Amino acid sequence: MWKYESEYNGILEVYDEDWFRFLKCGNLIMGSMLKIDPNILVGYSGLISKLIDKVDPENIFMLGHGVGSLTRKFHNEHKQYLVVEIDPVMVNISKEHFMCNVTNVVIGDGFNVLKEKNSKYDCIVIDIFMQEKVSPLVYHEDFFYYVKENLKDDGYVVFNYIGNFENVLIFSKLLTFFKNVVIYVEKSINLKQERCNYIFVAGLNGILIEYEGWEKLDIKV
Repeated sequence: MWKYESEYNGILEVYDEDWFRFLKCGNLIMGSMLKIDPNILVGYSGLISKLIDKVDPENIFMLGHGVGSLTRKFHNEHKQYLVVEIDPVMVNISKEHFMCNVTNVVIGDGFNVLKEKNSKYDCIVIDIFMQEKVSPLVYHEDFFYYVKENLKDDGYVVFNYIGNFENVLIFSKLLTFFKNVVIYVEKSINLKQERCNYIFVAGLNGILIEYEGWEKLDIKV
């Protein structure tokens, strides 16, 4: 096991278990890798990867680098991409332990980068956590406003969220900037439990992105 101390995420632990390597912060698994083939994405990164493949974007902006699973995918597929990560310790861990030696990762505040940019992306991926919680900036409507401003008219947002069901409803209201929102949760998950992994897919053109691997929640937004 390897331990790191981060200004943003506290104590981070990297450890191996069977075929996998994990990054843990408190009780939250922040990333994982299949050691025999890091290019096979597992966990929620695998689902996000499949959803992104359905969108088939040429250029991607991602908030949150994590262990670098998706960043490495974009690099290997020769996508045009930019990833912003606020925590330099996370970037170092991704290089040292998760085989993500790529260059298009900027260390900085993703919200400020969004506000300052004047670009249009096919897909914006949001995967930002600080310690065991989603970054508080996503609770503000200004955040989604700037996400929308940097998205092409036929673009999509893919947003990873871990938390309770009540906050899923809060996020549903925040995503009123988009014509259509789909929320996925792992099949067989009890929504009454304290923490679940949800994936939002939001589009500007009203076309739904479907994926049968996880359960789609029937929530009006």
